[in-house]
Amino acid sequence: MDIWDYFERHKRECRTLGLVESDNFPMQYVAKKGCNDTRGLVLGRYDLGETAIISVREIVEIVNGNRPHRIRYSYYLVVNGFEEFARERDPSHYPAVHGHGRFHKWQPADPISFVQFVRTSWDRVTDIAEQALDDPLAPEQ
Repeated sequence: MDIWDYFERHKRECRTLGLVESDNFPMQYVAKKGCNDTRGLVLGRYDLGETAIISVREIVEIVNGNRPHRIRYSYYLVVNGFEEFARERDPSHYPAVHGHGRFHKWQPADPISFVQFVRTSWDRVTDIAEQALDDPLAPEQ
């Protein structure tokens, strides 16, 4: 496996999860020069309906010739312009793996796969839409 294989796997997962690339910030897949296709960057946004986006940033290294390792990642769900949910691995922070809730409030968190983040995000977007249907006069979240 090289970084291009990882990029293709990421694209397949996104199609399976029903993600649509954002016209405002389309996905970019970049192999780092001088690394024999073992390191790369995934960067961009996906639209979840009309009111939500998932922002993605991953720095990935292929280790032992076949295992992708996300050295750094950040996944953000933004609904109606507000950060709703986020998960990060950032070695410059302590702890490196952590999360954020509404309005970027720090939260302890375990590592999360991109697929699990997307599934959780779809659940949250669905819950928010159902709440709005239950109370159409409630202020937007």
